[in-house]
Amino acid sequence: MELYINDFVCINNTALLKNGENILYRAKGDLPDFAKQIYTKLGLKYSKFHKMDNLSKFGLLTVELLLEGNKVPTDTSLIFANQSSSLDTDIQYNKSIQNNREFYPSPSVFVYTLPNIVLGELSIKHRLTGENTFFILPSFQAAIFADLILMQNELGKAQSFIVTWLEIMERNINVFSCYISPIRGKIDLTLNVRNLKRLYKNNSMKETIEKLKKNLIESLNLEDISADEIDIDAPLFGDGLGLDSIDALEIIVMLERNYGIKIKDQEVGKQAMESVSSLAEFIKNNQ
Repeated sequence: MELYINDFVCINNTALLKNGENILYRAKGDLPDFAKQIYTKLGLKYSKFHKMDNLSKFGLLTVELLLEGNKVPTDTSLIFANQSSSLDTDIQYNKSIQNNREFYPSPSVFVYTLPNIVLGELSIKHRLTGENTFFILPSFQAAIFADLILMQNELGKAQSFIVTWLEIMERNINVFSCYISPIRGKIDLTLNVRNLKRLYKNNSMKETIEKLKKNLIESLNLEDISADEIDIDAPLFGDGLGLDSIDALEIIVMLERNYGIKIKDQEVGKQAMESVSSLAEFIKNNQ
């Protein structure tokens, strides 16, 4: 049976996106504040949400947005993974037991000191009865996800899947989630390792690009243009953003100040500064 990637959702340190489109920019604040911001944007009313740890909150928010417009079978399989397990919550719990004089371990925090708790929360809310798995991996592994999906599908265990990379650690968040089923969706990508890798890679660049656009606006005093109006594939100089040689020097200074990157070769710098997209790729490869 052919399977397709129907929709995907990403959350990074700067924004919430669905199918590559910005849904919400992050306001100032920590991760719980960002979670509340998304919760409000989605118009959710779910009292258990406020008792959850960050891993479960962002897992729930991601899947809520992902499933909008999709009819999800009850036997849908949940396949999640991250690098840090529940360490973000473990650190919070550890803080509550450090003071011998005020030794008040929090049961509400302790219950979330396993990463697979988020799977239970999602199964309860969406009444899912399918198989679920939470891997701890060093990085996003498209081959592991694809192999498990195809195996479960061939064995008749499930036809629909929610695949999610849910990495949260203190102040940083990296979430990529996609809904996979036999029905062609908006994205209409056939499920395979290459397409999963490409989607994840493209959207992992989103955060770098959004930060870069804001840094360019601030460093070059581009007061008459917003981040949304910048075409990331348009030329930075001449036609396009219309920058000049002075702006090029400002970009070199900005790269060293904000990213710790020095451009030592003129030809390398010229290629890197062709567009916002090429500059973001240069930053990603040299940090």
